[in-house]
Amino acid sequence: MLHLTTERVDMKIEEVIGENVLRVREGLGLSQAQLGDAIADYLGRPWSRQAVSSAEKGRRAFTAAELLVLAEILKTTVYRLMTPPISVADIEMPAQGVTVKAKKVTQLTLPSNTTAEAFEEAGGELDQLGHILEQIAELGLSGRKALGRAHGHLANASWSMAARIEETGDAS
Repeated sequence: MLHLTTERVDMKIEEVIGENVLRVREGLGLSQAQLGDAIADYLGRPWSRQAVSSAEKGRRAFTAAELLVLAEILKTTVYRLMTPPISVADIEMPAQGVTVKAKKVTQLTLPSNTTAEAFEEAGGELDQLGHILEQIAELGLSGRKALGRAHGHLANASWSMAARIEETGDAS
């Protein structure tokens, strides 16, 4: 059974990074063991497959050096590793009950004002799309299937935009 939600969720930044590491690693066709072994070239010792798994599940904090190394090995940017999914509203901080808006995390990690403006504009469009998708979800099972396909396309578009910005250094 297909379960989709447009509900906004909270995540820890470690979970955001972990999900992004998993997505990019799998996209490159690397195993957890291969990623762990590659880390040794930069940090002096490998991560076990279990350590990589724990990181991908958001169960470990990352040092600045580890973020740089992961970005290098995964052929991406620290910004991309730290970008929350659009379904995330707030990033949970270590202090009890303290959160930072996911949008603010994105703004703090963006590489340029031009890119920030492009994402600000895209954010408004994505919010409108979210409302439309909520209406589709009310249509029943066929609507939920369409919503699932639309959600997949939306995620792919978001990653494509991030990749374009990485390649060109500009969102225009």
